[in-house]
Amino acid sequence: MAMTVGGAEKEDGEPIALDANKSYKVGVSAYKSTEITTGTDEDGGSVTNSAKYYGPEKQSTPAYLPEYEKVDFDISYRQYPLEPDENGMYTHSVREIMEDAQVEVDWHSQSSSKTYSCAVTRTDTGEEISTEQNGPVGAAFDVPENFVGSLPLRIEVNVTRTDNGATVTDTTVKYLTIILDDVAPVVTFDLPYFYADENGNFTVTGLTEPGTTIRYALPMQDGNDIKVGDGGSFSISGTLADGEGLMLTVEAIDEALNSSNASVIITAEPDTPDIPDEPDEPDEPDEPVVPPTNPNYRIDIPATEGGTVTADPTSAKAGTEVTLTPTPDAGFDVGTVTVTDRFGDAVAVTEQADGTYTFTMPNGQVTVTVTFEETPLPFTDVTEGDWFYDAVRYAYETGLMDGVGDSLFAPNSETTRAQLVTILYRLEGEPEVSGTSGFTDVEADTWYTDAVAWAAENGIVNGTTDTTFAPGEDITREQLVTVLYRYAESKGYDVSASADLSSYPDAGQVQDYAQPAMAWAVAEGIVEGVDGNLNPTGDATRAQIATILMRFCEGVAK
Repeated sequence: MAMTVGGAEKEDGEPIALDANKSYKVGVSAYKSTEITTGTDEDGGSVTNSAKYYGPEKQSTPAYLPEYEKVDFDISYRQYPLEPDENGMYTHSVREIMEDAQVEVDWHSQSSSKTYSCAVTRTDTGEEISTEQNGPVGAAFDVPENFVGSLPLRIEVNVTRTDNGATVTDTTVKYLTIILDDVAPVVTFDLPYFYADENGNFTVTGLTEPGTTIRYALPMQDGNDIKVGDGGSFSISGTLADGEGLMLTVEAIDEALNSSNASVIITAEPDTPDIPDEPDEPDEPDEPVVPPTNPNYRIDIPATEGGTVTADPTSAKAGTEVTLTPTPDAGFDVGTVTVTDRFGDAVAVTEQADGTYTFTMPNGQVTVTVTFEETPLPFTDVTEGDWFYDAVRYAYETGLMDGVGDSLFAPNSETTRAQLVTILYRLEGEPEVSGTSGFTDVEADTWYTDAVAWAAENGIVNGTTDTTFAPGEDITREQLVTVLYRYAESKGYDVSASADLSSYPDAGQVQDYAQPAMAWAVAEGIVEGVDGNLNPTGDATRAQIATILMRFCEGVAK
Protein backbone atom coordinates (compact mmCIF):
# COMPACT_ATOMS: atom_id res chain seq x y z
CA MET A 1 0.00 0.00 0.00
CA ALA A 2 1.24 3.47 -0.88
CA MET A 3 0.34 6.74 0.84
CA THR A 4 0.59 10.35 -0.26
CA VAL A 5 0.12 13.49 1.82
CA GLY A 6 -0.63 16.68 -0.05
CA GLY A 7 0.59 15.08 -3.26
CA ALA A 8 3.96 14.00 -1.82
CA GLU A 9 4.60 10.28 -1.61
CA LYS A 10 6.06 8.68 1.50
CA GLU A 11 8.66 6.09 0.62
CA ASP A 12 10.98 3.91 2.66
CA GLY A 13 9.80 5.53 5.91
CA GLU A 14 11.06 8.98 4.99
CA PRO A 15 9.07 11.80 6.63
CA ILE A 16 7.24 14.31 4.50
CA ALA A 17 7.89 18.00 5.25
CA LEU A 18 4.62 19.91 5.57
CA ASP A 19 3.89 23.59 6.05
CA ALA A 20 1.60 24.87 8.81
CA ASN A 21 -1.66 26.70 8.21
CA LYS A 22 -2.50 24.67 5.11
CA SER A 23 -5.03 21.93 4.27
CA TYR A 24 -3.83 18.48 3.24
CA LYS A 25 -5.41 15.30 1.85
CA VAL A 26 -4.10 11.84 2.59
CA GLY A 27 -4.18 9.44 -0.35
CA VAL A 28 -3.98 5.63 -0.10
CA SER A 29 -3.58 3.21 -3.00
CA ALA A 30 -3.02 -0.55 -3.11
CA TYR A 31 -0.38 -2.10 -5.33
CA LYS A 32 0.84 -5.52 -6.29
CA SER A 33 4.51 -6.37 -6.64
CA THR A 34 5.65 -9.07 -9.14
CA GLU A 35 8.86 -10.31 -10.78
CA ILE A 36 9.18 -9.95 -14.59
CA THR A 37 11.90 -11.11 -17.03
CA THR A 38 13.60 -8.17 -18.72
CA GLY A 39 16.41 -9.96 -20.63
CA THR A 40 19.33 -12.36 -20.40
CA ASP A 41 22.78 -12.02 -18.97
CA GLU A 42 26.14 -12.85 -20.66
CA ASP A 43 25.82 -16.44 -19.57
CA GLY A 44 22.39 -16.76 -21.17
CA GLY A 45 20.54 -16.62 -17.88
CA SER A 46 17.33 -14.64 -17.30
CA VAL A 47 17.41 -11.11 -15.82
CA THR A 48 14.40 -10.24 -13.65
CA ASN A 49 13.16 -7.04 -11.98
CA SER A 50 10.37 -6.18 -9.55
CA ALA A 51 7.35 -4.38 -10.84
CA LYS A 52 4.43 -2.76 -8.99
CA TYR A 53 0.87 -2.59 -10.26
CA TYR A 54 -1.08 0.22 -8.50
CA GLY A 55 -4.80 0.27 -8.02
CA PRO A 56 -6.89 3.48 -7.94
CA GLU A 57 -5.98 5.95 -5.11
CA LYS A 58 -8.55 6.88 -2.48
CA GLN A 59 -8.16 10.32 -0.89
CA SER A 60 -9.41 11.65 2.42
CA THR A 61 -11.32 14.85 2.87
CA PRO A 62 -9.03 17.92 3.31
CA ALA A 63 -7.60 18.39 6.84
CA TYR A 64 -6.24 21.70 8.10
CA LEU A 65 -2.75 21.57 9.64
CA PRO A 66 -2.49 24.39 12.23
CA GLU A 67 0.76 25.96 13.44
CA TYR A 68 1.99 24.88 16.87
CA GLU A 69 1.66 27.54 19.55
CA LYS A 70 4.07 27.13 22.45
CA VAL A 71 2.69 27.85 25.93
CA ASP A 72 5.03 30.11 27.90
CA PHE A 73 4.86 29.24 31.60
CA ASP A 74 7.03 29.78 34.68
CA ILE A 75 7.74 27.38 37.54
CA SER A 76 8.03 28.39 41.22
CA TYR A 77 8.66 26.47 44.43
CA ARG A 78 6.78 27.92 47.43
CA GLN A 79 6.46 31.16 45.42
CA TYR A 80 10.22 31.26 44.82
CA PRO A 81 10.81 31.64 41.05
CA LEU A 82 13.00 28.94 39.50
CA GLU A 83 15.29 29.45 36.51
CA PRO A 84 16.26 26.80 33.93
CA ASP A 85 19.84 25.86 33.19
CA GLU A 86 21.43 26.16 29.75
CA ASN A 87 19.65 22.96 28.70
CA GLY A 88 16.24 24.20 29.76
CA MET A 89 16.08 21.89 32.82
CA TYR A 90 14.85 23.13 36.20
CA THR A 91 16.55 22.01 39.45
CA HIS A 92 15.80 23.07 43.02
CA SER A 93 17.47 21.88 46.24
CA VAL A 94 15.70 21.90 49.63
CA ARG A 95 16.64 20.75 53.14
CA GLU A 96 13.22 19.18 53.75
CA ILE A 97 9.76 19.03 52.24
CA MET A 98 7.53 21.32 54.29
CA GLU A 99 3.87 20.45 54.85
CA ASP A 100 2.73 23.38 52.72
CA ALA A 101 5.31 22.86 49.97
CA GLN A 102 3.80 23.46 46.54
CA VAL A 103 5.07 23.87 43.01
CA GLU A 104 3.32 26.69 41.16
CA VAL A 105 2.92 26.69 37.37
CA ASP A 106 2.06 30.13 35.99
CA TRP A 107 1.10 30.67 32.34
CA HIS A 108 0.38 34.36 33.00
CA SER A 109 -2.80 34.83 30.96
CA GLN A 110 -5.75 32.85 29.74
CA SER A 111 -8.10 33.22 26.80
CA SER A 112 -11.78 32.43 27.32
CA SER A 113 -11.80 30.68 23.92
CA LYS A 114 -9.18 28.14 25.04
CA THR A 115 -9.16 25.27 27.50
CA TYR A 116 -6.12 24.86 29.74
CA SER A 117 -4.89 21.85 31.70
CA CYS A 118 -1.75 20.89 33.58
CA ALA A 119 -0.57 17.33 34.22
CA VAL A 120 2.39 16.41 36.44
CA THR A 121 3.97 12.96 36.51
CA ARG A 122 7.05 11.41 38.07
CA THR A 123 9.45 10.39 35.34
CA ASP A 124 11.07 7.72 37.51
CA THR A 125 7.87 5.84 38.41
CA GLY A 126 5.28 7.18 35.96
CA GLU A 127 3.04 8.10 38.90
CA GLU A 128 0.62 10.93 38.17
CA ILE A 129 1.06 13.67 40.77
CA SER A 130 -1.57 16.18 39.70
CA THR A 131 -4.06 16.99 36.98
CA GLU A 132 -5.74 20.37 36.98
CA GLN A 133 -8.24 21.58 34.40
CA ASN A 134 -8.81 25.14 33.25
CA GLY A 135 -6.97 27.01 36.03
CA PRO A 136 -7.32 30.80 35.86
CA VAL A 137 -3.71 31.74 35.11
CA GLY A 138 -1.87 28.69 36.38
CA ALA A 139 -1.92 25.61 38.54
CA ALA A 140 -0.35 24.44 41.78
CA PHE A 141 0.30 21.00 43.20
CA ASP A 142 1.56 19.60 46.49
CA VAL A 143 5.04 18.12 46.50
CA PRO A 144 4.91 14.46 47.58
CA GLU A 145 7.01 13.52 50.59
CA ASN A 146 7.52 9.84 49.76
CA PHE A 147 10.79 10.11 47.90
CA VAL A 148 14.46 9.82 48.74
CA GLY A 149 17.27 11.79 47.16
CA SER A 150 15.57 13.45 44.20
CA LEU A 151 12.12 13.80 42.66
CA PRO A 152 12.12 14.08 38.82
CA LEU A 153 8.91 15.63 37.48
CA ARG A 154 7.44 16.10 34.01
CA ILE A 155 5.17 19.17 33.87
CA GLU A 156 2.88 19.20 30.84
CA VAL A 157 0.65 22.15 29.98
CA ASN A 158 -2.03 21.59 27.30
CA VAL A 159 -4.02 24.31 25.59
CA THR A 160 -6.97 23.26 23.45
CA ARG A 161 -8.29 25.72 20.88
CA THR A 162 -10.21 25.94 17.62
CA ASP A 163 -8.23 26.88 14.54
CA ASN A 164 -9.91 27.17 11.12
CA GLY A 165 -12.71 24.93 12.34
CA ALA A 166 -10.36 22.27 13.69
CA THR A 167 -9.91 21.40 17.36
CA VAL A 168 -6.22 21.69 18.19
CA THR A 169 -4.27 20.87 21.38
CA ASP A 170 -0.83 22.42 21.86
CA THR A 171 1.38 20.68 24.41
CA THR A 172 4.41 22.21 26.14
CA VAL A 173 6.57 20.12 28.49
CA LYS A 174 9.20 21.17 31.01
CA TYR A 175 11.19 19.07 33.49
CA LEU A 176 11.84 19.84 37.16
CA THR A 177 13.99 17.90 39.62
CA ILE A 178 13.61 18.57 43.35
CA ILE A 179 16.65 17.46 45.34
CA LEU A 180 16.68 16.74 49.08
CA ASP A 181 19.91 18.09 50.52
CA ASP A 182 20.43 18.49 54.28
CA VAL A 183 24.23 18.49 54.26
CA ALA A 184 25.98 21.83 54.81
CA PRO A 185 28.66 22.81 52.28
CA VAL A 186 32.28 22.42 53.31
CA VAL A 187 34.75 25.26 52.84
CA THR A 188 38.45 24.47 52.36
CA PHE A 189 40.99 27.29 52.24
CA ASP A 190 44.01 26.82 50.00
CA LEU A 191 46.43 27.75 52.82
CA PRO A 192 46.35 27.41 56.62
CA TYR A 193 46.80 31.20 56.85
CA PHE A 194 47.41 34.05 54.39
CA TYR A 195 49.90 36.92 54.30
CA ALA A 196 49.19 40.48 53.22
CA ASP A 197 51.74 42.34 51.09
CA GLU A 198 53.68 45.42 52.22
CA ASN A 199 50.66 47.62 51.48
CA GLY A 200 48.32 45.42 53.50
CA ASN A 201 46.60 43.94 50.43
CA PHE A 202 45.63 40.28 50.58
CA THR A 203 43.73 37.64 48.63
CA VAL A 204 42.20 34.56 50.28
CA THR A 205 41.36 31.59 48.04
CA GLY A 206 39.47 28.38 48.67
CA LEU A 207 37.10 25.70 47.42
CA THR A 208 33.52 24.73 48.18
CA GLU A 209 30.51 23.22 46.41
CA PRO A 210 29.54 24.81 43.07
CA GLY A 211 26.52 27.08 43.36
CA THR A 212 27.26 27.92 47.00
CA THR A 213 27.04 31.53 48.20
CA ILE A 214 30.03 32.72 50.24
CA ARG A 215 29.04 35.50 52.64
CA TYR A 216 31.65 37.54 54.52
CA ALA A 217 32.33 40.99 55.97
CA LEU A 218 35.62 42.89 56.19
CA PRO A 219 36.31 45.59 58.82
CA MET A 220 34.61 48.93 58.11
CA GLN A 221 32.65 47.39 55.22
CA ASP A 222 29.15 46.05 54.68
CA GLY A 223 28.64 42.34 54.15
CA ASN A 224 29.51 40.82 50.76
CA ASP A 225 28.23 37.79 48.84
CA ILE A 226 30.10 35.68 46.27
CA LYS A 227 28.32 33.14 44.05
CA VAL A 228 30.67 30.21 43.52
CA GLY A 229 30.89 28.98 39.93
CA ASP A 230 31.01 25.49 38.44
CA GLY A 231 34.63 24.92 39.43
CA GLY A 232 33.92 25.52 43.13
CA SER A 233 36.79 27.97 43.64
CA PHE A 234 36.42 31.43 45.16
CA SER A 235 38.65 34.34 46.19
CA ILE A 236 38.27 37.25 48.61
CA SER A 237 40.46 40.36 48.46
CA GLY A 238 40.87 43.19 50.93
CA THR A 239 43.30 45.39 52.85
CA LEU A 240 44.54 45.04 56.43
CA ALA A 241 44.62 48.02 58.76
CA ASP A 242 48.13 49.14 59.71
CA GLY A 243 49.82 46.66 62.01
CA GLU A 244 46.69 44.57 62.50
CA GLY A 245 45.87 40.97 61.72
CA LEU A 246 42.45 39.65 60.82
CA MET A 247 40.43 36.54 61.49
CA LEU A 248 38.25 36.25 58.38
CA THR A 249 35.10 34.19 58.89
CA VAL A 250 32.99 33.16 55.91
CA GLU A 251 29.54 31.62 55.85
CA ALA A 252 28.84 29.12 53.05
CA ILE A 253 25.16 28.80 52.09
CA ASP A 254 24.09 26.22 49.51
CA GLU A 255 20.98 26.31 47.34
CA ALA A 256 19.05 24.31 49.97
CA LEU A 257 19.97 27.03 52.55
CA ASN A 258 22.25 24.67 54.47
CA SER A 259 25.11 26.71 55.92
CA SER A 260 28.45 26.35 57.64
CA ASN A 261 31.19 28.69 58.85
CA ALA A 262 34.92 28.58 58.29
CA SER A 263 37.67 30.94 59.46
CA VAL A 264 41.21 31.70 58.36
CA ILE A 265 43.92 34.01 59.68
CA ILE A 266 45.36 36.90 57.65
CA THR A 267 48.47 38.65 58.91
CA ALA A 268 51.29 40.86 57.70
CA GLU A 269 54.18 38.99 56.13
CA PRO A 270 57.11 38.85 58.58
CA ASP A 271 60.28 40.74 57.75
CA THR A 272 63.25 38.65 56.53
CA PRO A 273 66.19 39.32 58.89
CA ASP A 274 69.46 40.67 57.52
CA ILE A 275 72.13 37.92 57.18
CA PRO A 276 75.83 38.82 57.50
CA ASP A 277 78.13 38.08 54.59
CA GLU A 278 80.01 35.41 56.55
CA PRO A 279 77.88 34.53 59.53
CA ASP A 280 79.28 32.21 62.15
CA GLU A 281 75.85 31.18 63.29
CA PRO A 282 73.03 32.76 61.28
CA ASP A 283 70.12 34.04 63.32
CA GLU A 284 66.91 32.17 63.08
CA PRO A 285 64.20 34.16 61.22
CA ASP A 286 61.40 35.54 63.32
CA GLU A 287 58.34 33.41 63.57
CA PRO A 288 55.25 35.00 61.99
CA VAL A 289 52.91 36.59 64.46
CA VAL A 290 49.70 34.64 64.17
CA PRO A 291 46.51 35.99 65.73
CA PRO A 292 44.60 33.68 68.06
CA THR A 293 42.42 31.11 66.30
CA ASN A 294 39.37 32.10 68.36
CA PRO A 295 39.58 35.87 68.96
CA ASN A 296 37.28 38.05 71.02
CA TYR A 297 34.70 39.80 68.85
CA ARG A 298 33.42 43.31 69.49
CA ILE A 299 29.94 43.95 70.93
CA ASP A 300 28.76 47.31 69.59
CA ILE A 301 26.06 49.08 71.64
CA PRO A 302 25.04 52.41 70.06
CA ALA A 303 23.74 55.09 72.44
CA THR A 304 19.97 55.31 72.71
CA GLU A 305 17.48 57.67 74.34
CA GLY A 306 15.64 56.67 77.47
CA GLY A 307 18.25 54.45 79.11
CA THR A 308 21.60 52.70 78.96
CA VAL A 309 22.75 49.16 78.11
CA THR A 310 25.76 47.18 79.32
CA ALA A 311 27.15 43.87 78.08
CA ASP A 312 28.95 41.24 80.14
CA PRO A 313 31.49 40.48 78.79
CA THR A 314 32.12 43.58 76.69
CA SER A 315 33.69 41.42 73.94
CA ALA A 316 33.47 37.66 73.53
CA LYS A 317 34.66 34.61 71.68
CA ALA A 318 32.30 32.66 69.42
CA GLY A 319 30.01 30.43 71.47
CA THR A 320 30.21 32.57 74.65
CA GLU A 321 26.97 33.50 76.41
CA VAL A 322 26.66 37.28 76.65
CA THR A 323 24.37 39.01 79.18
CA LEU A 324 22.79 42.37 78.31
CA THR A 325 21.49 44.61 81.11
CA PRO A 326 19.26 47.47 79.93
CA THR A 327 18.68 50.20 82.54
CA PRO A 328 15.79 52.55 81.72
CA ASP A 329 15.86 56.19 82.77
CA ALA A 330 13.13 57.42 85.12
CA GLY A 331 9.81 57.30 83.30
CA PHE A 332 10.95 54.74 80.72
CA ASP A 333 10.58 50.99 80.25
CA VAL A 334 12.53 48.58 78.06
CA GLY A 335 10.91 48.34 74.63
CA THR A 336 12.76 45.97 72.28
CA VAL A 337 16.14 44.22 72.48
CA THR A 338 17.68 42.96 69.23
CA VAL A 339 21.10 41.66 68.26
CA THR A 340 22.37 41.43 64.66
CA ASP A 341 25.55 39.85 63.34
CA ARG A 342 28.04 41.45 60.97
CA PHE A 343 25.83 40.53 57.99
CA GLY A 344 22.77 42.18 59.52
CA ASP A 345 21.09 38.84 60.30
CA ALA A 346 19.24 38.48 63.61
CA VAL A 347 20.85 36.63 66.52
CA ALA A 348 18.48 34.82 68.92
CA VAL A 349 17.96 36.75 72.19
CA THR A 350 16.41 35.27 75.35
CA GLU A 351 14.74 37.43 78.02
CA GLN A 352 15.55 36.33 81.58
CA ALA A 353 13.34 36.59 84.66
CA ASP A 354 15.64 39.18 86.28
CA GLY A 355 15.19 41.64 83.40
CA THR A 356 18.45 40.81 81.63
CA TYR A 357 18.79 39.37 78.13
CA THR A 358 21.23 36.73 76.87
CA PHE A 359 22.53 35.59 73.49
CA THR A 360 25.25 33.32 72.17
CA MET A 361 28.13 35.12 70.47
CA PRO A 362 28.42 34.21 66.75
CA ASN A 363 31.60 34.15 64.67
CA GLY A 364 32.08 37.90 64.34
CA GLN A 365 31.13 41.22 65.87
CA VAL A 366 27.52 42.03 66.74
CA THR A 367 25.41 45.16 67.13
CA VAL A 368 22.99 45.46 70.06
CA THR A 369 19.95 47.71 69.57
CA VAL A 370 17.72 48.49 72.56
CA THR A 371 14.73 50.82 72.51
CA PHE A 372 13.17 52.42 75.56
CA GLU A 373 9.55 53.55 75.73
CA GLU A 374 7.91 56.06 78.02
CA THR A 375 6.23 54.40 81.01
CA PRO A 376 2.47 55.04 80.84
CA LEU A 377 1.14 57.27 83.62
CA PRO A 378 -1.01 55.34 86.11
CA PHE A 379 -3.77 57.96 85.94
CA THR A 380 -6.91 57.38 83.89
CA ASP A 381 -7.83 61.09 83.95
CA VAL A 382 -4.57 62.28 82.37
CA THR A 383 -4.01 61.46 78.71
CA GLU A 384 -1.60 62.57 76.00
CA GLY A 385 -2.96 65.70 74.38
CA ASP A 386 -4.03 67.31 77.67
CA TRP A 387 -2.32 70.69 78.09
CA PHE A 388 -1.02 69.58 81.49
CA TYR A 389 0.16 66.06 80.43
CA ASP A 390 3.90 66.86 80.37
CA ALA A 391 3.70 68.74 83.69
CA VAL A 392 1.86 65.90 85.44
CA ARG A 393 4.39 63.38 84.08
CA TYR A 394 7.24 65.58 85.34
CA ALA A 395 5.73 66.02 88.80
CA TYR A 396 4.95 62.30 89.09
CA GLU A 397 8.33 61.05 87.82
CA THR A 398 10.26 63.44 90.09
CA GLY A 399 8.20 62.36 93.10
CA LEU A 400 6.80 65.83 93.73
CA MET A 401 3.16 64.82 93.27
CA ASP A 402 1.23 61.58 93.35
CA GLY A 403 -2.32 60.53 92.58
CA VAL A 404 -5.35 60.82 94.81
CA GLY A 405 -6.26 57.11 94.61
CA ASP A 406 -8.36 54.90 92.33
CA SER A 407 -5.87 55.58 89.49
CA LEU A 408 -6.80 59.28 89.46
CA PHE A 409 -4.70 62.43 89.52
CA ALA A 410 -7.65 64.84 89.78
CA PRO A 411 -6.05 67.57 87.64
CA ASN A 412 -8.98 69.99 88.12
CA SER A 413 -9.20 69.61 91.89
CA GLU A 414 -7.90 72.34 94.21
CA THR A 415 -4.73 72.04 96.25
CA THR A 416 -4.55 72.84 99.95
CA ARG A 417 -1.86 74.85 101.68
CA ALA A 418 -0.63 71.74 103.45
CA GLN A 419 -0.31 69.89 100.13
CA LEU A 420 1.77 72.69 98.58
CA VAL A 421 4.33 72.92 101.40
CA THR A 422 4.56 69.11 101.36
CA ILE A 423 5.41 69.22 97.64
CA LEU A 424 8.18 71.78 98.29
CA TYR A 425 9.39 69.72 101.27
CA ARG A 426 9.78 66.75 98.89
CA LEU A 427 11.58 68.98 96.38
CA GLU A 428 14.03 69.90 99.15
CA GLY A 429 14.66 66.23 99.91
CA GLU A 430 12.61 66.07 103.15
CA PRO A 431 15.34 67.28 105.53
CA GLU A 432 15.08 66.64 109.27
CA VAL A 433 13.32 69.34 111.32
CA SER A 434 13.72 70.35 114.93
CA GLY A 435 10.88 71.67 117.01
CA THR A 436 7.41 72.49 115.81
CA SER A 437 5.92 74.99 113.42
CA GLY A 438 4.29 76.97 116.24
CA PHE A 439 0.88 76.91 114.53
CA THR A 440 -1.95 75.77 116.75
CA ASP A 441 -3.89 74.18 113.88
CA VAL A 442 -1.00 71.94 112.81
CA GLU A 443 -1.17 68.84 114.95
CA ALA A 444 1.77 66.58 115.65
CA ASP A 445 2.36 63.41 113.66
CA THR A 446 0.27 64.32 110.62
CA TRP A 447 1.48 63.76 107.06
CA TYR A 448 2.23 67.49 106.72
CA THR A 449 3.58 68.29 110.22
CA ASP A 450 7.28 68.18 109.30
CA ALA A 451 6.69 69.99 105.98
CA VAL A 452 4.94 72.94 107.66
CA ALA A 453 7.62 73.09 110.40
CA TRP A 454 10.37 73.13 107.73
CA ALA A 455 8.60 75.82 105.68
CA ALA A 456 8.00 78.01 108.75
CA GLU A 457 11.58 77.58 109.99
CA ASN A 458 12.97 78.76 106.63
CA GLY A 459 10.57 81.69 106.28
CA ILE A 460 8.75 80.15 103.34
CA VAL A 461 5.29 80.41 104.98
CA ASN A 462 4.07 82.86 107.60
CA GLY A 463 0.62 81.48 108.28
CA THR A 464 -2.77 83.11 107.84
CA THR A 465 -2.43 84.62 111.35
CA ASP A 466 0.34 84.67 113.92
CA THR A 467 -0.89 81.35 115.35
CA THR A 468 -2.70 79.56 112.51
CA PHE A 469 -1.59 78.04 109.21
CA ALA A 470 -4.98 76.89 107.81
CA PRO A 471 -3.59 73.64 106.34
CA GLY A 472 -6.91 72.57 104.87
CA GLU A 473 -7.66 75.80 103.00
CA ASP A 474 -7.30 75.80 99.22
CA ILE A 475 -4.26 77.76 98.12
CA THR A 476 -4.75 80.67 95.78
CA ARG A 477 -2.56 81.55 92.83
CA GLU A 478 -1.01 84.57 94.57
CA GLN A 479 -0.30 82.48 97.67
CA LEU A 480 1.29 79.82 95.45
CA VAL A 481 3.73 82.22 93.73
CA THR A 482 4.52 83.87 97.08
CA VAL A 483 5.49 80.54 98.62
CA LEU A 484 7.64 79.70 95.56
CA TYR A 485 9.24 83.18 95.70
CA ARG A 486 10.17 82.75 99.35
CA TYR A 487 11.48 79.24 98.66
CA ALA A 488 13.68 80.60 95.85
CA GLU A 489 15.00 83.30 98.22
CA SER A 490 15.80 80.68 100.87
CA LYS A 491 17.79 78.71 98.27
CA GLY A 492 19.75 81.77 97.17
CA TYR A 493 18.28 81.80 93.64
CA ASP A 494 18.22 85.05 91.67
CA VAL A 495 14.78 86.65 92.25
CA SER A 496 15.62 90.04 90.81
CA ALA A 497 13.49 89.61 87.66
CA SER A 498 10.31 91.70 87.76
CA ALA A 499 7.57 92.22 85.19
CA ASP A 500 5.18 95.14 84.73
CA LEU A 501 1.76 93.76 85.71
CA SER A 502 -0.23 96.77 84.48
CA SER A 503 -1.14 95.04 81.23
CA TYR A 504 -3.29 92.56 83.13
CA PRO A 505 -6.85 93.86 83.79
CA ASP A 506 -6.96 92.31 87.27
CA ALA A 507 -3.47 93.39 88.36
CA GLY A 508 -5.04 95.60 91.04
CA GLN A 509 -6.46 92.51 92.74
CA VAL A 510 -2.98 91.27 93.65
CA GLN A 511 -2.49 91.94 97.38
CA ASP A 512 0.49 94.02 98.45
CA TYR A 513 2.35 91.09 100.07
CA ALA A 514 2.14 89.13 96.79
CA GLN A 515 3.09 91.97 94.37
CA PRO A 516 6.90 91.24 94.20
CA ALA A 517 6.29 87.48 93.96
CA MET A 518 3.70 87.81 91.16
CA ALA A 519 5.92 90.24 89.18
CA TRP A 520 8.84 87.82 89.55
CA ALA A 521 6.74 84.78 88.54
CA VAL A 522 5.46 86.52 85.40
CA ALA A 523 8.99 87.70 84.47
CA GLU A 524 10.36 84.14 84.82
CA GLY A 525 7.49 82.66 82.78
CA ILE A 526 6.31 80.60 85.75
CA VAL A 527 2.83 82.17 85.55
CA GLU A 528 1.34 83.03 82.15
CA GLY A 529 -2.15 84.08 83.16
CA VAL A 530 -5.61 82.60 82.62
CA ASP A 531 -7.57 83.99 79.67
CA GLY A 532 -5.46 87.17 79.81
CA ASN A 533 -5.90 87.64 83.58
CA LEU A 534 -3.65 86.89 86.52
CA ASN A 535 -6.59 85.56 88.55
CA PRO A 536 -4.61 86.04 91.78
CA THR A 537 -7.38 85.07 94.18
CA GLY A 538 -8.50 82.05 92.19
CA ASP A 539 -7.76 78.61 93.57
CA ALA A 540 -4.80 76.82 92.01
CA THR A 541 -5.75 73.42 90.57
CA ARG A 542 -3.48 70.40 90.79
CA ALA A 543 -2.81 70.64 87.04
CA GLN A 544 -1.80 74.32 87.40
CA ILE A 545 0.46 73.57 90.36
CA ALA A 546 2.15 70.72 88.44
CA THR A 547 2.73 73.10 85.51
CA ILE A 548 4.06 75.94 87.68
CA LEU A 549 6.32 73.53 89.57
CA MET A 550 7.76 72.17 86.28
CA ARG A 551 8.45 75.70 85.01
CA PHE A 552 10.03 76.66 88.33
CA CYS A 553 12.27 73.59 88.49
CA GLU A 554 13.36 73.78 84.85
CA GLY A 555 13.69 77.59 84.66
CA VAL A 556 14.72 78.82 88.09
CA ALA A 557 15.96 75.88 90.18
CA LYS A 558 18.10 74.40 87.42
